[in-house]
Amino acid sequence: MDGTGRVPGDFALTAEVLPSGVHVRAAGEIDLATAPAFNEGVHAAAARDPRVPVLLDLSEVEYMDSSGLRVLRGLGVALGERLVLERPSASVLRVLDLAGMSGHFRRAGAV
Repeated sequence: MDGTGRVPGDFALTAEVLPSGVHVRAAGEIDLATAPAFNEGVHAAAARDPRVPVLLDLSEVEYMDSSGLRVLRGLGVALGERLVLERPSASVLRVLDLAGMSGHFRRAGAV
């Protein structure tokens, strides 16, 4: 276990509705086994308040494969401008860069 009480490699998703938007934090690995839970969890969180941005914190994602990329692409289509990536980890950035999709998502703090 790491300092969060989570076994490295596990997947976890938490969501909270705040005045600034729906904050969703993903942690662990997003791969073929966990991508469906990632997709369903973000969609469920986004539905909690369809008027506000969905701020997706990916800073604790240790690994993401093409399954996770496919989910992000689908979330981008479904949520449009509501989806904002916050602090994507190096693993997420690498997959986005390799797929040529770095510029396809709004990023927190981006002008």
